Amino acid sequence: GYQMLGWLINFGFNVLKLNKIVLWTLEDNEHAIKLYEKFRFSFDASLDKVVTKDNRKKNAKYMFLKKENNNG
Repeated sequence: GYQMLGWLINFGFNVLKLNKIVLWTLEDNEHAIKLYEKFRFSFDASLDKVVTKDNRKKNAKYMFLKKENNNG
């Protein structure tokens, strides 16, 4: 996961020339949140009652990474 996310961030900023990458993940997905924080993603907002693929409602976190916050 770590190498793939690094590759995707590099591709987004250096190939696609994005200025910002945004994502959301379920609040209880602690492993993903820790990984995103290692790459300097910042918490932006909470999303209430996102419908999951198994039709349950859970809270989610909206996170972002700006190009100037990225070391790569």
